[in-house]
Amino acid sequence: MKKLNEFLEELKEGEAITTLKKQGLAKNRSDKDFDPIELEIGTAVEFEHVDDEEGAKEIAKDHLAENPHYYTKVLGPAEDEVMEKAKKILKDHGYESVEDWLDEIE
Repeated sequence: MKKLNEFLEELKEGEAITTLKKQGLAKNRSDKDFDPIELEIGTAVEFEHVDDEEGAKEIAKDHLAENPHYYTKVLGPAEDEVMEKAKKILKDHGYESVEDWLDEIE
């Protein structure tokens, strides 16, 4: 998630319009349209940036609308904290590792 200062800097550069247009990709889409485990991981990750679970879920859905495995294939490998959340949630669902999960979904 971008920090406010980064966003304002982008606004000056004109890139913020593109960022704003991307938001809401999943608006009015049901939770059932997304993989439930990826959505759970995404909601847990995004909850750190907003005050309520529904808001976190909406942000997660937007990311998952762009890439159905955003949290385990894109963001997780790039950010240790995200990967740790993913590992914990996947373990709760009976997976030994993120790799086991990815092997099953591919």
